[in-house]
Amino acid sequence: MISLAQEKGLTNNDTIKCSQELDQLIFQYQSSFRKNRRQRGELKRKRNVKYMLLLPKLSVTS
Repeated sequence: MISLAQEKGLTNNDTIKCSQELDQLIFQYQSSFRKNRRQRGELKRKRNVKYMLLLPKLSVTS
């Protein structure tokens, strides 16, 4: 795809078609990879996230 884009340009129909095909292949690979990890129990759900609230330091004078 890179050589095609360099030769014909980024907006050329052939380059765009190649880019879309590559996007689809990457999506299929990622979906398959996640599915396999999920089946093996390696993919964990999002953990509970704890947040810390930072407040500005107040000066107290007596």
